[in-house]
Amino acid sequence: MTVCTGGFHLDGIVKEQIKEVMEVAEQMSEEVLQELEKSFCNTI
Repeated sequence: MTVCTGGFHLDGIVKEQIKEVMEVAEQMSEEVLQELEKSFCNTI
């Protein structure tokens, strides 16, 4: 099993920027999940 984490630091980040980062992270996780599902389906 592989586990990945990531992070960044931004001085003075504002609430709207935090929301944007969270939305993009969610989109990216959905894309990764879709690719994993495709990969898994191709191995069955």
